[in-house]
Amino acid sequence: MSVASILALVTASVLVLSDTPAAAQVKVEEIVPEARPVLMWLDAVKIGDLDRFKTAFSERMRQQFEKQGWATVLMTYQDNFRQAFGDYRLEDFVFQFTGGADSGYVSIVHQGKKLPALSVVKEKNEWKVNER
Repeated sequence: MSVASILALVTASVLVLSDTPAAAQVKVEEIVPEARPVLMWLDAVKIGDLDRFKTAFSERMRQQFEKQGWATVLMTYQDNFRQAFGDYRLEDFVFQFTGGADSGYVSIVHQGKKLPALSVVKEKNEWKVNER
């Protein structure tokens, strides 16, 4: 398979999670790799897992958040996500990746509402969120 074909498949990859009990446990491995850090970010904020939260971001973002204090950043996201999504479930989100082999954007839809796309980059063979 050519690189162009792979990129076309990745660009067209959309994850749609149903509301069935089988989908109640979203597994990171089931998400396209480029969207995994976004899912980890949402999950870490929801459950208050600071270590997991840190792993979702690129080195550039980690340096910025380190200056602010990770606990403060996490609490800010918890407040913002609660206001924006209420008591959200990971199954309520749909992701789509558009981009190349090392960077791109993850588009997000939450319960039918389109949200701004997030920049993601590949660092050391893992995808990371590269913005706030």
